[in-house]
Amino acid sequence: MTGSLPEAVQPMLEQWVIDKLSPLRGEKLIILTDPQRMIRAGAQAVDGWAKENGFTVLFCSGNLALREMFENLRDDPTAKLILVDRTRDKAKLPLFYPDLEARCKSRARLTITLRDFLTEKTGDQRWPLLVNTDRNIGRLILENLPQALQSHGQLREVDEHRFTDSDLYKIVLGATLGINPFHKLSAGEIRRICIENHERLEQIRDFFSGGPSEEASEVLGKLREQIGKADKPWCWMLDHDPQAVVRAFTLSAIMHQHGVEYDVLLDNFETGLGRYQKIPNKVIEQTIQDMLQADPDQITEDVEAVEGFLKEEPDKRLAFLLADRCKIDQPEQAKAVLLAEKLSGLVRSLALLSLLIDLLTNRNTAFHKQILDALDEEGTKGKADALPIAARRPTPQWSTLLATYRRAIQFFEIASTLKEEVRKIKVLKPDQLEFDQFYRLWNEARANRLDYYTSGLRRLIQVGDILPIPKAQFWSSLSQRWQTAQKKLNESITTVEQDVDAANARFQDLYVRRYVKWINQPDSPVIFTHQFIPRVLKTHWDAQSGQKAVILIFDGLRVDAWEELVRPVLEEKYDVLDELKGSAILPSETHLSRKAISAGCLPISFVSTSENALLENALKIHLGLTVKFKVEKQDENVECGISARYVSDPIDVVIFNFTDKNLHNNSSDLAFIYEATVREILRQDVRSVLREMPSDAAVFVLSDHGFTPVPTTPFTVPNGSVTDSGDVKYRVGRLKAPLEGDDAKNGVVFKVGDLGIPDKIRKSSGAEWSFNHVLFPRPGITLKRPQGPFSPDRYTHGGLSMAECFIPLIVLGPKIEFEPAFELVGIRFEGVLSENQPIDILVQAKAKSPVMDDILFQLQVDAGQDLIQPRKEVFSGIEHEFKIRWTPKVDSPSPEEQSAGKIVKQVTAIASYRWKNRTVRSSVHGKIEILLDTSRVRRRLDSKLDSIMGMVPAGLR
Repeated sequence: MTGSLPEAVQPMLEQWVIDKLSPLRGEKLIILTDPQRMIRAGAQAVDGWAKENGFTVLFCSGNLALREMFENLRDDPTAKLILVDRTRDKAKLPLFYPDLEARCKSRARLTITLRDFLTEKTGDQRWPLLVNTDRNIGRLILENLPQALQSHGQLREVDEHRFTDSDLYKIVLGATLGINPFHKLSAGEIRRICIENHERLEQIRDFFSGGPSEEASEVLGKLREQIGKADKPWCWMLDHDPQAVVRAFTLSAIMHQHGVEYDVLLDNFETGLGRYQKIPNKVIEQTIQDMLQADPDQITEDVEAVEGFLKEEPDKRLAFLLADRCKIDQPEQAKAVLLAEKLSGLVRSLALLSLLIDLLTNRNTAFHKQILDALDEEGTKGKADALPIAARRPTPQWSTLLATYRRAIQFFEIASTLKEEVRKIKVLKPDQLEFDQFYRLWNEARANRLDYYTSGLRRLIQVGDILPIPKAQFWSSLSQRWQTAQKKLNESITTVEQDVDAANARFQDLYVRRYVKWINQPDSPVIFTHQFIPRVLKTHWDAQSGQKAVILIFDGLRVDAWEELVRPVLEEKYDVLDELKGSAILPSETHLSRKAISAGCLPISFVSTSENALLENALKIHLGLTVKFKVEKQDENVECGISARYVSDPIDVVIFNFTDKNLHNNSSDLAFIYEATVREILRQDVRSVLREMPSDAAVFVLSDHGFTPVPTTPFTVPNGSVTDSGDVKYRVGRLKAPLEGDDAKNGVVFKVGDLGIPDKIRKSSGAEWSFNHVLFPRPGITLKRPQGPFSPDRYTHGGLSMAECFIPLIVLGPKIEFEPAFELVGIRFEGVLSENQPIDILVQAKAKSPVMDDILFQLQVDAGQDLIQPRKEVFSGIEHEFKIRWTPKVDSPSPEEQSAGKIVKQVTAIASYRWKNRTVRSSVHGKIEILLDTSRVRRRLDSKLDSIMGMVPAGLR
């Protein structure tokens, strides 16, 4: 036998081996002979059992390796050894270890064979010796062990005593094909064999017709007779190449879904396929329904093989099918193909790409929103609405393409609302402007997302992995449309940026007119950061109730990042009770606005420079609460994550350096910053804090300010307006005299005394001077110092815009009791836990009461840097176990991991679904140890050597 055994086989065999080893745990030496190589390195049997019982395993099939391993342990008196001898029967060079045999007690010498296992499991002593001596029979039984035991039971139902060689071949056939070999096959069973097990059918045909015995030929002949009576194309499976038959059928099924004449066109794809084109329509329709209920992983492999065939000659095959026959360059036709296709992810992806191109070019959001809604509803209408195979096992390109399509629709919807609102507020007089107009536009109409969405769209369109095929394989019309769409998207983004500037200009007009009054007004329509304690904490938390309060301050967190990234994480444990209208104070700088949160007053009245001292004073003044914080962490130089943590019995405060530090001196686009750095902060720092927070706490989430893209048009502040050139920053200037003449139109100016901030500037050198006015640039303009360089960051803050001023101000509390349909309750791993070996992640889901209807959900597995594609699954009943195949990445283990000989990986599975008008997220966590191949040479190459990689041996690249 060659290769490794399927994961489902292993627990049964492993437990059998462990049961034999367990009585020997007190021995110093065990010799385990395994001539059929049923044991695998790294598996629970023998490695797992050995680790638990203090043994070292000598797992080898060559004498040199055995001697090298044994010599390292020979002189260790404490060593306990298990030698696994995998020498095959009648091997020319068996393992030679007379010294070990002499030391080993007879009771500690074990031999395991497949026949022994089968005999013990079934209680049947009549299993033929062929299961040990014929490697092909042994291999097929081992690969399908549960099915082999089931087939043996079916034999016993037919005859309690009989066990001929012919019966053995029938058991092998039944186990391999997953059928009852002792009864006549139905049409449905034949279809299922051909759909799900055609590769195994080919194995059976090749082995049974290879002359092992007359009995094997007779068994194959009877199977051939039954299959030969089946409908086309399945009647051809044993007389023709099964792969060609399956290819012809799958291609015909794809075409049939879209009304393409497969019965006359198959030869257009490849000469010879035409012989299989006379497949009845009813067979195709019935088989498609069977495929949707079959193992999605097997069906996906077959469909991907046909997709690979189409991509081999894209002009002749792919363009002919999709452009010439299905006409997906036309939006209505692309929609029809997308929604009708049940099998091929490639066909669906190219149809969706065509629709994305139309959306970017013509911006017909209503039409495309209907399509998106239809995609979201797939598989949600009961058992009759089977989820397409392509949707259950999406490719990375499909997932990214669908996310881009969704994002583009959202972008155009928001852009349309923005344009309409700007049209309205442009004509209003300054005294007609109201705060709620801008709050609704920015937060409720989601204009706050535009910066993030445009950044993401540009990135996805330009460098994202969204194309189902390389651009070089585009047919001419698709290529031209793609270029036009990219140009149109840039035009749309430019228009949106102009509309945002127009809205911000009126927002500045509003703040110029109302801000000074509002920051001194206890019932202003917006809550500023310095009003958090008296207007939010005091009114939403009873300090005498015994309920713990937790304040989470995210430095630089914008409203869009709260909604898109932070909120889903916190809502796993808490419910949002209130969303308040919040604003930074001016200037929107960290040392002013963030400290104002803790101080409960404007900066002019700060009594300390320490935030914990400011908060202690504010709690005493506003809540009458005497608190002494323990400073667990305080480090303003932290690039990301927790920068400060203050704890006490009634109240804790955690400050996250969320985006602020990541924006300065960072030229990356916003989508990249959010998706890389910010998500990592959430995964590590925020989740670690969340786990420690009491589930019944009162939780407050807010930020000190937002940030904005920095315009490229500079305005040089006149030298006469400033005392020192350093008083001018890109988004704010501290002036000794206001702007005059034409310069005045480039900014808005406040008197420093009106803002409630200190009017002194102190340098580290000891120099000190006053300033009288604070300048904020108008939209589209960036301030430039009279002297010095002009090299602004891509994003920054300090100015007066909706993006910089509007902040999340959120109150959360204990979750309302809610019974989800099901929850994830366990995660385990099966397989060889060794380097470069595939592992099955098994996720268990359980409901408290039976779920009668199918629930469609997304199953996502997070294994750190290992990318595991999210998938859609269906839950019903009481319990389900979902399997995800994963090969862990161990390319660059640390020196500590290499020394330990293993890598520990944290794995989290997350199920997301809708239930009773709520979004449910259930997660389960696990840890797995991957054994490293200690014999592998690992060499680290300096990144500067990229240019000479051609000199590096191929195996090390």
